[in-house]
Amino acid sequence: MAIYSVPERAPGLWSTSARAQVLNFFARVDADGEAQRWRKYWQYAHGFLVGEHRAALQARLAILFPEIAPDWNQDEAGHRYFPLIRMYCDRLAVCTHRYPDTWLMRDGERLPEGDPMVQQWRRDEETLRLEEVLPQAERLMIASNQCIINPAWVNGAPRWNVLAPYQLRVDQDPAEPDRIAGAPHISMMLPQRKDSASPAEVDANALWLTWQRDVTRDRFGAISAEEWRCWLHDRGGELRNNPLFRDNVNRYRLAPFALWRAAAPLPGRLWLPPNVGWHHQQLSADFKLMDLDQNMRLQLHAQPVASGAAEMKNVPLGPDKLITDPGTDFKLEFVSPDPNVELGISHFNFDLRATAVAESLPPDTWEAGSSTRNLAAKKLEQDALQMRRRSMVAAAKRAFVRAFQIHQRIVSVHRPEATLDGVQLGVDFPPLPEVTDRFQDSQASAVELQHNLTNPVDVLMRRHGITRRDAVVRLERNRLVNEQYAGAAAAPAAASAGGTQRPSDVQR
Repeated sequence: MAIYSVPERAPGLWSTSARAQVLNFFARVDADGEAQRWRKYWQYAHGFLVGEHRAALQARLAILFPEIAPDWNQDEAGHRYFPLIRMYCDRLAVCTHRYPDTWLMRDGERLPEGDPMVQQWRRDEETLRLEEVLPQAERLMIASNQCIINPAWVNGAPRWNVLAPYQLRVDQDPAEPDRIAGAPHISMMLPQRKDSASPAEVDANALWLTWQRDVTRDRFGAISAEEWRCWLHDRGGELRNNPLFRDNVNRYRLAPFALWRAAAPLPGRLWLPPNVGWHHQQLSADFKLMDLDQNMRLQLHAQPVASGAAEMKNVPLGPDKLITDPGTDFKLEFVSPDPNVELGISHFNFDLRATAVAESLPPDTWEAGSSTRNLAAKKLEQDALQMRRRSMVAAAKRAFVRAFQIHQRIVSVHRPEATLDGVQLGVDFPPLPEVTDRFQDSQASAVELQHNLTNPVDVLMRRHGITRRDAVVRLERNRLVNEQYAGAAAAPAAASAGGTQRPSDVQR
């Protein structure tokens, strides 16, 4: 949900208990020093991901170089940015490199594409722009170790927001502290339109949408009743008119947040800690670029040095200028500095190699002058990404399916004439394209097809990293085109059973 015009204060006051619960929850969160520290790193990681380095660099410059920090921070004159975290996220995003194949099921049976609910879901996919939202969510999850997908209803249409963990405050569920679904309170920050306000003013003027779950338990601890509320308020606890639910009753009967995590947290915790190592590596890369730039700017040119003429305040320089010797001891020379740029570049490359190796990537992944690796090395590199994908795809599916379940509930409330009730979502994330020798791979595929060890659809999926549905469409298109040009010259004969050697492999 996004609110860009501040709603008026709601007439009347909260119930005493509801307002007290929310304010007490905020006080407890603000008093948690570790949570405050984590939120700072999550916010910086989000900024690095979208290219915002200034705030983090200014804070670090003020500590390391307090004297030159004002000059370097003025109009970002001394800043240089290396997008290390963004490159990490692009390289390590192994689930959403293509939009997944999705389908709807009822009682375990896949619904045909012509079913009205399937057609409605296809329209929702287009409205939600999931081909953009899912890659954005995975990259934010990698940068922050988790992200939140928030299905919402905004301006009469469904929308999926992607939130970083610093944008939420969560009151952990005593029964299941590591899960978000049963939290008694979840508050979502709604920043207002920036205009000319400073970042501090934007944060101070933000509104909060608090989702409250109030349960009643019997003497055995079982839940006997639930009440769901949704409050829109400012940071001081002033209630505002709620454009989503005018009576502040949450008709979804759930908190609309699907948590996507990189791993399971420690017992008793909801959040995974931020990747502080990446934070420092990012700043280190930025500082090394800044140091190289400063070094070259100050020491690239030769420095004129005049001696023996103390009364000369200015020595004219240039091939068209005449220097008059004021005395027999006068001496003018140009001193060339030794900036030792090679050492700075070597140090920078070492840092990049170390960061790449730490993430099981080739050492020269981030270097501008990296060498081309042979096929065997590329296969090893791809194997590491394949193993990462196998470990990540299950969590991606759970997050997507959970977000769809929330989406079902939301559209049933706001769009009862075209709901998605009674169906389940099936998801198939496409494989990563394989690194192969096309000549050998074509021969092997031909033999496997001949012996029914594979099929054309699987070959296209593996070769191009596409979903099964896309592979079927591509195969049918290829068949139609081939039939259209059936009268053209025949292709060269297929390779023999023993295989055909490439020219480079034939010994002369």
